[in-house]
Amino acid sequence: MGRGCTSRKYIVFTVLTLSVIVCSAPDLIFYLLVGFVPKFWNQKFYKAAGLMYSCETVVDPVMLVLVLEFEREKRGILKLAKKLCPQCLPSKRTEDLIKKVDAATDVDNPPTLDQMAERYDVSEMTIRRILSKNLKSDLLKKTKTHALSNKQAQQRLDRGPLFLKLLGGDRWKNVVPFDEFWLSMNDCGGIRDCYYRKKGKPVPESRTKNLKQTFPKKVMCAAGVSYSGATGIYFVPPTNKINSAFFLNNIVKPMVEKDVPRFFPGEEHKVILHFDSASSHTTPARGQWYNVEHHRRILVTERHIHKPDWIISLPVRDSTRLGFPHIRHSHHHHTAVQPHHLRPVAQQRALCPAAYMPNRSLLHGRVTIVLIGPLGHLPYTPVNTFINIFIGISVLTWINSAVIFANFAISVDRWLSVEFVVKYRASITHRKALVAGILTTFGATLILNVPGSIVFRNNQHFEPCAGLRTNALPGDVVFLIWLTVKGPVLFPLLFLSQLRIMIVAVRLKLQAYRRRHRLEVLPAGQAPPCEILVIYWGSFMCSMTIVFSTLISNIPNYIMIIVKGAPPSARLAGVYMTLVQHCISPVIYLLFWPLYRQAVIRLFRRVRAVVRAVIKPNTRVDPHSRKRRQPQIPQIPG
Repeated sequence: MGRGCTSRKYIVFTVLTLSVIVCSAPDLIFYLLVGFVPKFWNQKFYKAAGLMYSCETVVDPVMLVLVLEFEREKRGILKLAKKLCPQCLPSKRTEDLIKKVDAATDVDNPPTLDQMAERYDVSEMTIRRILSKNLKSDLLKKTKTHALSNKQAQQRLDRGPLFLKLLGGDRWKNVVPFDEFWLSMNDCGGIRDCYYRKKGKPVPESRTKNLKQTFPKKVMCAAGVSYSGATGIYFVPPTNKINSAFFLNNIVKPMVEKDVPRFFPGEEHKVILHFDSASSHTTPARGQWYNVEHHRRILVTERHIHKPDWIISLPVRDSTRLGFPHIRHSHHHHTAVQPHHLRPVAQQRALCPAAYMPNRSLLHGRVTIVLIGPLGHLPYTPVNTFINIFIGISVLTWINSAVIFANFAISVDRWLSVEFVVKYRASITHRKALVAGILTTFGATLILNVPGSIVFRNNQHFEPCAGLRTNALPGDVVFLIWLTVKGPVLFPLLFLSQLRIMIVAVRLKLQAYRRRHRLEVLPAGQAPPCEILVIYWGSFMCSMTIVFSTLISNIPNYIMIIVKGAPPSARLAGVYMTLVQHCISPVIYLLFWPLYRQAVIRLFRRVRAVVRAVIKPNTRVDPHSRKRRQPQIPQIPG
C-alpha cells in the first residue's frame, strides 16, 4: 500500500514537471535566441523571431519591445527624443525688460534679484537668465573694507613697517590679545525656538510662538588667547563699576600672575599683552602703573590707524612684584637697554648655526683652491711634506667632516620641527640651537678626526709629482671603520631624515591642495602623480639640491679610496669632486633662501659703510640706513 502511494506521487510529480516544461518552452527558446545569438546576426532575425513568437498562444508585447530596445542600445542605436511642435509661447525676456534690468544693475546701490523680480512682475529665474545669458554678468558680494581718509591711509603706510617690525621673527607667538565680551543668559538657560507636536495631543498656542526678548540678561567677561593657549575667563559682577582700577586689579594683575607663567614658563619677559584703547585701558592711572612696573607701551605712532590697540611688554626688572621671583633682575633701565625680544630679527637669527653652514663650506673651498694648489709646488723637503700632509689631509678632512655634520644637524633640526611641531618648537631656543650646533659641528668632528689622524699618521702620504695627498689603506678594518664614521655613516641618516620630511610635507601639501580644490573630483581619491611631483619639488627643491650635491661630490672620493690599485689621476679627480659641494652651497643658499640672501646683503652694506668711513672719516654713515621710496597716497573718494 505504501509502495503504491509512493509510485503514484512520483507519477504526479513527473506529469506536473513535464507540463511546466512544455508551457515554458516557447519563452525559454526565445530568451535563448535573444541572449545567446552571435553578434553578426542582423536585426531582421529579431523581428522574425518576434513575429514567430507572436504567433504563439501566450504573447508579451511589452517585454518584446523592452528586449528590442535593449539590443538597440547595445548596438549603439539610441532612440531619438520625441520632437514637440512649437509651443508659440511669448518670451518673458523682452528687449524692454533687458534694458530695464541693465539700467537697474548699473548703479552704485543696485537692487537684489527678488526686488527686481517683484518690480517687473517676473520670476527670479527670469532675472537670473537675463543677467547670465543676455547681459553676460555675474552676481557677486561686496568686499568688506575700511573707509579711510587720505590722512589715515598715509598714517597706515608710515606706521605699518614699524608695527610689522615689532611683531617680526617669532615675537608674534608671545603676543596675548585680550578683550571684553558679553555672554547672554539666553544661550544656556533661555527659551528655545523649537517645539514638538505629537499625534493625538493638541499643542498649546504659547509653545508655537517665539517671543523675542528685548533686554535679555547678560554678564560681562574678559579673556585672552595666545599661541600657547587661551587664558581663563574673568567675570565682571553686574553691580561693580567698571573703571581703570577695577580693570587693573581684577583682570590685568591676575592674568599676569596666573596665566602668563603657565603659558610662558621662564620667558615671562618676552610676553606682550595686547588691549584695545578703551577709556578704562588708557587712563593716567593705568599709564602710571605701566611706568612703575616698567612696562613698555606702544606709542600711537607705532600703531595702525583704525586699529586702536594698546600693547604692553612684561619687563625683567621688578618682576617679583608680579609673582615672578625666579627671574633674574636687571639693574638697567628699561628704556636704556633694548630687551632681547625687541632686537632686530637679523640679530636673533644670527645665532642659528644653520646660517654658518654655507660659510664653512665656502671656507673649505677657498682653503682647498687657494692653499692646496701652491702647496703642491713647494720643494720636496720634510717641512713642506709635513705642511702638505697637515693642511691638505688633516685640516681639510676635518673641515669636510664638519660640513657633513652641519648638514646632518640641519636635517635633524628640520625633521624634529615638522615631526614634533608643538613640543620641539616650544622647547628649542637660540642658545640650545647654538650649543647643539657647536657640539655637533666642531666637537664631534674633532673627537672623530684628531685621534684617527694621530693613530694613522704613518698612512698619510704626499706624492709631489702628482700633487696628490692620500690616506693609504693599512690593510685592517679599523681604518675603514674610522673613515666611515667621519662622514659616510651619516649619509643614510641624512637620507632618512629628508625622506621623512618629504613624507610629512607632501601629506600637508596634499591636504591643503584638497581643501582648495575640494569641488574637483580626483580619480580614485588621489591626485595625479605630476601634481604630487610639483608639490614636492616646489617645497624641497633647495634642500634636496644641497643633499644631492653632497652625495654626488663625496661618493666618488670614498670609492677611489676604498678601491685598491686606482690610478693617481682617478684619485685626484675624486678629491677635486669634493670641492663641488663647497663651491655650489653658497650659490644654492643665495638662490633659494631669502633670509640668507638678506644677511649677505647686510654684510656687504656694513663692509661698504666701513670702507666709506675709512675713505671719508668726517662723514658718518649708518650701515642700517636705507632710503625708502615715499609711498603714494591712494586717493579715496570722499
